[in-house]
Amino acid sequence: MILLELAISINEKFELSKENHHAGVNTIKQALLLDKECGELLVQVKQNLPHGAFIPWIEANCKFSRFHASRLMNIAKNWQKIIQSWEEKCCTRATFSEAPILSLRTAIALAAAEPKPEAPPPEQIEKYKVALPSHPCYGETVEVKEELSKGDVMLCKTSKGEIPFLRKELVAESQPLKPVDAEIIDVEVEDISEQLKQAIAIIIEYLPEDKLKTVLAASLSIGKDHLPSDAQGMAARLIGGQEMAVLEGSSFA
Repeated sequence: MILLELAISINEKFELSKENHHAGVNTIKQALLLDKECGELLVQVKQNLPHGAFIPWIEANCKFSRFHASRLMNIAKNWQKIIQSWEEKCCTRATFSEAPILSLRTAIALAAAEPKPEAPPPEQIEKYKVALPSHPCYGETVEVKEELSKGDVMLCKTSKGEIPFLRKELVAESQPLKPVDAEIIDVEVEDISEQLKQAIAIIIEYLPEDKLKTVLAASLSIGKDHLPSDAQGMAARLIGGQEMAVLEGSSFA
């Protein structure tokens, strides 16, 4: 029942508003007040309806379109701004009623007018000097790109690329350089050795014998400090005379 009563009241005020708007100067303030009251009642209706039911309700119960309903609610929402703008424009007149006609379109324009937001100040880029004497960027001024580990680690842009530093390994750009001791930054590295083994096995499956010997010779040269002696001996026997050439620095072909 409350929604029906609200609909009746909204339509009554809408009809009075139309009459007052047509009457002109003497009733313009009353017309706008009625527009405001219509808007406030529409807000109540919307709050009492489930999501998605407001527009169908307007179409079924009101003598105006949903777009006009939106304008009325906008006037109610921005009433203080409308009145303030009106009074500023009419401050030289004796009374409010002597002001020129303020149409609904003008009221909506005043309601929609927002002060131009000030441009936000440019974001300050944090700059530090590297205070780690053993680091190749020691003494260099670097820019912080991102803070990691809750700010304990600073990812910085340096002349050597993007490098993580502990906060204590940096000093503010404006501060004197004070060398600090190095600490190990614990960075988790993924072990992909098994994937590499599988990839190598697939590749060598398609190589001819001469290329396989060359690969084996190169592998023996690269891994001689990691291979057990029996593996080195077996590889040497298989590649024959190529072993010395590889070990003496010949290029991989």
